[in-house]
Amino acid sequence: MSKPTENEVKLEVILQLAGFPRTLYFNRLRVDRDNGLTLVQFGLVVASDLIDSYSCILTDATLQQNQASLLDYIKKLGPDVAKDFAWKGVGATRKSDVADVVSMSFRGGDAEIIFSVYSICAASQIARAGSTASSSIPSQPLILLRSKMALQKELIAALYA
Repeated sequence: MSKPTENEVKLEVILQLAGFPRTLYFNRLRVDRDNGLTLVQFGLVVASDLIDSYSCILTDATLQQNQASLLDYIKKLGPDVAKDFAWKGVGATRKSDVADVVSMSFRGGDAEIIFSVYSICAASQIARAGSTASSSIPSQPLILLRSKMALQKELIAALYA
């Protein structure tokens, strides 16, 4: 049996900017790491009651691929605001998505995060078919999250601490 070869092919990931299956405003955040995976939990807590939540897994490769753009982005947000958004998170019975692409933006004091995913199998098929300089793959939007800018800054800091 011959050893499989890996050829690097660069594909543009086309972000879908509409049709989010889920949206959530969050005011609590939790980040946990374990064996190359980062679990990020977002919660909307009002009067100490959990109203809604969302969990997402980011691999170390995903964090590395998004690092330059997110660290450049955080510089645009201005000076750090010391806040404590620590939260115990949600129970283990909750579902979590896997994200490949993290996009962020802000307007005034409000911030937005978009998580998207794309298929590695589809990317491999494009590569096998003979990629060109204009090869691209569509992403699938997972969620649109909104929060205050300080909480978004806290997330980026926690991801790259």
